[in-house]
Amino acid sequence: MLMIAIGAIPQLAFAQQSQDPRVADLVQAANLRVGLGLGSPALALKNPTTGDVRGPAVDLGRALAARIGVEYIAVEYPRPRAVLEGIQTKA
Repeated sequence: MLMIAIGAIPQLAFAQQSQDPRVADLVQAANLRVGLGLGSPALALKNPTTGDVRGPAVDLGRALAARIGVEYIAVEYPRPRAVLEGIQTKA
């Protein structure tokens, strides 16, 4: 899972084999899982009424997934620190 610390749009048809080793594994997996630590305006906030999640981490994750042609998958955590715990447990 790629963690970015700062509705999915499938684009699998556009995924290509990448010669760039930094993204080759993501292209092969056909998705980008982005850990979102909710509760910080600098990362991501969840609207309690609608359930919509928005913020810089969401925007960056979607943009990166679109750029390399893979599906964006949001993995929500209740707080920013929980993202690090998710990395440690390989969630």
